[in-house]
Amino acid sequence: MTAAITSSRPSPLLRAFTGVLCAALAFSPLPAAAASPASFGMFAAAPAPASTGNTIGLFRLSGDPASAEALRSQILTDMSAAGYNVKGVALDIDGAAGKVKCKGGADACVGKVIEWLNKGAAKSGTVYDYLIYGSVGGPNGASSIVIYDVAKKAKVKEFTPSLSPDDLILPLALPRAMVANLNNYRTPAAPATAEEQKILAELDEPAKTPEELAAEKAAIDDAIGKVAAGQGELIDTSNVKVDLKKDFKDFCRTGPPKPRVNKDDPKDLRPACKRGPTFGYFQTRAWVALGLTAGALLTTGIFYSLGLAARGPTSRRSTTSTIRASTRPTRCSPTSTPAWPPTWPTRATRCATA
Repeated sequence: MTAAITSSRPSPLLRAFTGVLCAALAFSPLPAAAASPASFGMFAAAPAPASTGNTIGLFRLSGDPASAEALRSQILTDMSAAGYNVKGVALDIDGAAGKVKCKGGADACVGKVIEWLNKGAAKSGTVYDYLIYGSVGGPNGASSIVIYDVAKKAKVKEFTPSLSPDDLILPLALPRAMVANLNNYRTPAAPATAEEQKILAELDEPAKTPEELAAEKAAIDDAIGKVAAGQGELIDTSNVKVDLKKDFKDFCRTGPPKPRVNKDDPKDLRPACKRGPTFGYFQTRAWVALGLTAGALLTTGIFYSLGLAARGPTSRRSTTSTIRASTRPTRCSPTSTPAWPPTWPTRATRCATA
């Protein structure tokens, strides 16, 4: 048994080779351990977001709050409908310039603002291709809306509209014009062909001779004269038939104005006639005039009644007797002799006695 165990021990040469192999493995560099953590799937860095070329950063518009918010909302709607990926920015361009501590205005600071926005691109997955920023003036004030190309660091287009509270077309037309300009900027239209240029040339009105110009001027002056002469003419409304009761809903409303479904719908300009088709057509001023007139008549009647009541029936009888006595001729007694020459009796002398 001892001999079997002794014979199973490894030889000194084998033990020495095993020791050298273990030492080589212990001190050699391990590629797996020395590799970067990014080589492992769970620690790999996220790839940089790829831009599709249609991402727009829409800043808040400074200036008049109501007009700015309405215009920004319409820009967002039209740009999204055109296929652009619109991302709202919670600041206006001046506020973003303050974040990066830049002074000098929007045009001078937009580059630093872009760098600040794109710092979080790896986390948010958003890379802006275009920016829209600007300001909206008050009523009839100047405004400025800019479309900016981030890659080329240049303005695509700057719009300078003058918005008015009564203008319902411009707030709708401006965002559509912005969409059209950006589309044409990204995909420029092909130049006009020879056939198209020929058609355009034919559309232009040829030059007119002096005789034709003089005839046009005479016709315009004649039309102006006819309009001026007919300004005092009355418009004939005899053939216009209107049933105020039947067409009451076309002329008046009994509740609040009809809401518009979209901004293309016209405003409900019908006046409020809450008293129905009979008395509803009387406006406030008519009711005031009617009330004042009725009040004046009532007050006059009251004062006259009070005056008659204060005099009483006895006072009326005495007054009537006094009037009759003063106007009736005085009869002389038979023994009296009228004065000569005869005079009409007065209160002082009724008859002259003999």
